[in-house]
Amino acid sequence: AKLPFPNPIKLDWIEKSSNPNSTSSTSNVADIDTDDVVNAILCMGTEFAQIYLITLKNVDANKTCSSNVMEKIANILADLNLRLSKEDLLERWSWVQLEEEKVLNLMNFKVSADQNFKNLNFKAALHNYSNALKMDISARKWNS
Repeated sequence: AKLPFPNPIKLDWIEKSSNPNSTSSTSNVADIDTDDVVNAILCMGTEFAQIYLITLKNVDANKTCSSNVMEKIANILADLNLRLSKEDLLERWSWVQLEEEKVLNLMNFKVSADQNFKNLNFKAALHNYSNALKMDISARKWNS
């Protein structure tokens, strides 16, 4: 299969304000062309792609918009799952499904923990935050 070569400029994770009138970093989002990221991953092959995914999980944009970065990485992994053949997903690219599941579980634990914290249920929040931290030790920036 011939893949379109990704535009290197579109592979930069850029933090942008989701609300131009806000000065708060909590309203930041990570702007990235996920289609180009998927194309880059498919061009580099499975072993290098696994290393690249770890790099994506630790981009600087995680400091101020980690939920948005996690969501985009989950979307990248879902797109990979759709674009790879069943044979590839069972063999050389089997890690893609596992990584997608891991990211989705991490996101669910974090959302639950945030809700528990807002409801002043600190024991449940601590439990869910702990589970989120355990989901993916390669995502150091998410975990910090």
